Amino acid sequence: MVRIFIVLVAMIFVMIDARLTRILLHKMDSIRFALKKLHFTSDVPLLPSIIHTLPLCKYVDAQYYGIITIGTPPQTFKVVFDTGVSSLWVLSKTCYDTRIGCYMRKLYENGISGRNPYYKEILIPYGCGWIYGFISNDVVNIGSLKVQKQKFAEVYHEQSKLLKFAQFDGILGLGFKMTDNNEVTSVFQNAMKQELVSLEVFSIYINNNLRRNPWTTIGGVIILGGADRSYYEGELTYIHATKKGFWEFTMNEVEVHHLDNDKMRTVTMSALGYYEAVVDASTSLLYGPSMNISFINKLIGANPVGGEYRISCGKIGSAEMPVISFIISGRVFNITSWDYILQTSTPDQTVCISGFVSSNTADTWILGDIFLGCYYTVFDFKHDQIGFAEAKRLLIPSI
Repeated sequence: MVRIFIVLVAMIFVMIDARLTRILLHKMDSIRFALKKLHFTSDVPLLPSIIHTLPLCKYVDAQYYGIITIGTPPQTFKVVFDTGVSSLWVLSKTCYDTRIGCYMRKLYENGISGRNPYYKEILIPYGCGWIYGFISNDVVNIGSLKVQKQKFAEVYHEQSKLLKFAQFDGILGLGFKMTDNNEVTSVFQNAMKQELVSLEVFSIYINNNLRRNPWTTIGGVIILGGADRSYYEGELTYIHATKKGFWEFTMNEVEVHHLDNDKMRTVTMSALGYYEAVVDASTSLLYGPSMNISFINKLIGANPVGGEYRISCGKIGSAEMPVISFIISGRVFNITSWDYILQTSTPDQTVCISGFVSSNTADTWILGDIFLGCYYTVFDFKHDQIGFAEAKRLLIPSI
C-alpha cells in the first residue's frame, strides 16, 4: 500500500512538472558595462530617489534576456523579464529614432501577421524618461505557451539615449497587473486566463556560477506554472506581498557581520524596525538606503571611483570579508563576497565593483540578481506571496 502511495505521489509530481514551462535566460553585457567599454561612464545614471516611478534607466544594469516570438510566422525578440512592471513592449518597425538604435535591433512588423494595431497612442512615464508607441494585438509565444490576442506596445520613440546601447529588443513584465489608462493585461495573466498554466505561479533561478563557469552564457531559467525543486535546497520561506504592481514585501532588518580586531561583530540596521523590499529581476544590483549602503561599502573596503564603488578583486571569497544578512519573515538570507563583488573586464583592464548601490531612499531595498542568484524565488499570484529558498549551484541550468 505504501509503495502504491509513493508511486502515485511521484506520478502527480511528474504531471505537475509536465505543465511547467521553462525559458532560458542568457547573459548579456549591461548598458552600463557597454558604456564603460566605450569610456562613457559619465553618461550612466544611478537610480533616482523615487523608485516607485519605475525608472527606465534601471535597465542600465539588466544582464539577462530571454527569447520570445510574436506573430505568425513568428518574429523573434530578446526581452528583459521585469517583475516590477506588467506590460509587454517591443521596438516597432515604425521606429524612426536613431538615438535608441532602431537600425541595430529586431523590430516588430505587424503587417507580417496580417494584424492591424489599435493605433491607440500610448505614453508611458518611467521616471527618468518616457516611451512612446501604440497598442498592438498578436499571438505571443513564450516557451511552449501560445498566448492568443495579447495586447502589447509597439515603441517607436523614447526620451533616453540609453537604449541605443542595449542588447535587448523589449521588456516583458511579470508584475501584478496595475490599473492604468492602457488597460494592457500582462502576458502571464493572459496565460492564466487561457488556462495555459496549471498554477498561478512563476519562479526564477539565476545561475550564480557564471563567474566560475565562464564558458557558458546561460544565465538561468524562468519557470511558468510553478516551482521546480531541482533548482533549490530545503524549504521555501513565504512572505506576503504588500503592494500590487510590485513584488514588494516587509523585511525585518539587515545585518552586517564583520571582523573587528579579530572578533566577529554584528551591526543591525533597520528603519523604524523594518524595511520595505522589492524583488526586481531586471537589475543585477542591490539598491538600499544611502546611509546603509555607505556603511556597507566602507566595511567591505569599496572606494568611490567614477560613480561606482571599486574594490580589490583579491577580496573575493576572502574570510575577512563581511557577510550581509537580510532577515525576511524571521529567516536569515546571507550574501557573501562571492555574490556582492562583481567583476567586469574591458580590453583595457579588469575591475571589481561593489554590488551595493544607493537608491537615496530612507527605508527601501531593491533585491536584484545578486540576491536572486543566491535564492530561488517563487512568485505566487493566487496567494499574493513570494517564496525564497537557497538556490542550488549548478554548472549549467537544465531545461
